[in-house]
Amino acid sequence: MEISELTPKWSNQLKVKEFGKSDFLLSHLDLQQHILINKQTRHLLSYIDGKRNLYDIMLCFNEKDADGISLTIAYEIIYKKLGNFFSPEHVRRRNTTYLKLRFIFLPKEIVDKLSRYTSGLFKPPIFFSLLVLFLTISGIYVLLNYESLVNDYKLLFSPRIILYGAFFFASAVFHELGHIGAARSFGAIHGGIGFGFYLLTPVFYSDVTDIWRLPALQRIIVNHAGIFFDLFVSCILIIFHLFTNESYFLVLFVLLLIRVLINLNPFIKFDGYWILVDLTNTPNLHKKGLDAAKGYFRKGNLSFSSKRETFLVIYSVLSTTFILLFLTSLLLSDPYGIFYFPKLLYSCIANGDWSIDFSEIIIPATFWFLLFRFLWITLRGKVKFRKIKI
Repeated sequence: MEISELTPKWSNQLKVKEFGKSDFLLSHLDLQQHILINKQTRHLLSYIDGKRNLYDIMLCFNEKDADGISLTIAYEIIYKKLGNFFSPEHVRRRNTTYLKLRFIFLPKEIVDKLSRYTSGLFKPPIFFSLLVLFLTISGIYVLLNYESLVNDYKLLFSPRIILYGAFFFASAVFHELGHIGAARSFGAIHGGIGFGFYLLTPVFYSDVTDIWRLPALQRIIVNHAGIFFDLFVSCILIIFHLFTNESYFLVLFVLLLIRVLINLNPFIKFDGYWILVDLTNTPNLHKKGLDAAKGYFRKGNLSFSSKRETFLVIYSVLSTTFILLFLTSLLLSDPYGIFYFPKLLYSCIANGDWSIDFSEIIIPATFWFLLFRFLWITLRGKVKFRKIKI
């Protein structure tokens, strides 16, 4: 069949809503897939009625749009870029590309039962008041017990390390239940809780993709909810420490605070990144920041054209600086292992001998993985021949 004769259909599972000042959010409710589209693409999709073929859709679009598009471009947008939405025979479930080797260990049905009693916590006045309260209590306790925190942290490496590991696992699940409980309270569809790897680091995650359909304030609450639950647990640990004076509760308290700080990092795709995305209404913040920075430094004019460009360029510069500093810290921690790693890897592949101590190659492998990933993300735009903006 010629592409001009293809007839896309608008499923009742497809919804479009305004997202920001100039974009729209296209959602497939059953697949829980969401994508941002611009006004021109929204205009193109408005002619899909299950009767017009692709050629007629192109003609209708070109009658109203001065720029116009070719039949090939219409096909690329509807059946390639948006193929999951308009090609049921090729539909595939959402792939969270930044998580590798992921799997669900707590299915949706179980976490739904566990989170159903938390809905009252996520009303904005209650949620933000408690969040500030928990944060204030934790901060004050750190200041009052700073010396003990520093001295007792070595207890983490005591024989009770297995107990600490069990606590860390349980609190991580509790953290994800916070996200799911908040999403559930706002009527968003959620999945289960799983485990995977992000930048070679083991992480827990919860599937709350459907929150893209929610207003910005509700998305912000969902993305804060995990940290909210962490700070709630930290306050419980403070109470236990006050009544028992047991140092191990202080160690657990430190573990939680460290995780909160890591999660607040806006330069990696943890909670802090998604919070910043929602506060600024900027999906794909990493990519948009990088594109803005490239455009800014290419034009040679150091003045910014808008506040948004200023934010995106500054964010990209800070994000790149953070990555480079992190790579430098890895390099300084094991320079010999990092420089020797490519030769070691080649030797293992060539000889088929993998009898190595994997604990000794974690830092080198992480360094090279992050370096190549950073270079790929930074330079990949230079090898594209054409970019179709949707």
